[in-house]
Amino acid sequence: MNNKTGLHNLILSIGRGNRRDRDELDPAVRSKLTEYLAGQFGSSFSREDIEEIVSQSILNMLIHVGEYRGEYGEKSAWGWAYQIAWNQALKWHKTIKDEVPFPQDGDGSSDPQEYQICRIILSGLNAKTVEEQVDERLLIEKLMKIVENLDPREKEILYLYYVQGWNYRRIAASIGVTPPRITQIVKNILQKCHGQLVLAGFESL
Repeated sequence: MNNKTGLHNLILSIGRGNRRDRDELDPAVRSKLTEYLAGQFGSSFSREDIEEIVSQSILNMLIHVGEYRGEYGEKSAWGWAYQIAWNQALKWHKTIKDEVPFPQDGDGSSDPQEYQICRIILSGLNAKTVEEQVDERLLIEKLMKIVENLDPREKEILYLYYVQGWNYRRIAASIGVTPPRITQIVKNILQKCHGQLVLAGFESL
């Protein structure tokens, strides 16, 4: 994969049946997915575990390539790849690594789906800057409390959007509102999370 092609175009090409590009996917994403999982899960998995999770994630990308929509180009491509890797890590932990406390950043009793949603939300709230100044665990715990207190419909929309990967149009059709309304609801939720985190003392958000 060269700079002109990018992961977004590579995935689309694979989806169109280009067999040569299928062989390009592994070298294009392996190192970044390995770095991502190592950064997210720390000592929860061994190096061998992570290598296996990455291999299974790449296979899942190939299997589900037809589901990729890529509405935001390269950003969508990497978000999709990281999402698949995250889901595979959860599956690996559930079926093979139950003896390891998970997630490392949580309290051990957290709902993995809510934890996942909070991680994704943080990625859109300049979390890198925050993590340089505060204990990320405290930030995650506070955000999870905020998410837990959302109303059921807001939680459902977050789940469908961030975990299931549905677009606004599909979510709108599912719950019987217009796509612009879903856009506004997600925006309001993020603003609510941002405001409450700031009130809690995370001023750098």
